[in-house]
Amino acid sequence: MERTANVFARVESEVEEQAEQVLDRFDILMSNAVGTFLRQVVLQRGISFEMKLPDFCFCNPWDF
Repeated sequence: MERTANVFARVESEVEEQAEQVLDRFDILMSNAVGTFLRQVVLQRGISFEMKLPDFCFCNPWDF
């Protein structure tokens, strides 16, 4: 079996719960989803989705 590493991430509990609900519908474990995301970072040599700020925002964009 391939060696594994532990990854710890801090996220808001509400985000974790909502993500868990979505993943449950696909029968995907959170650890598998995170592993898939990290594999895609390696394969794509970057984040595999667009990251951008809204066109206009009345708030501090770093508060998200």
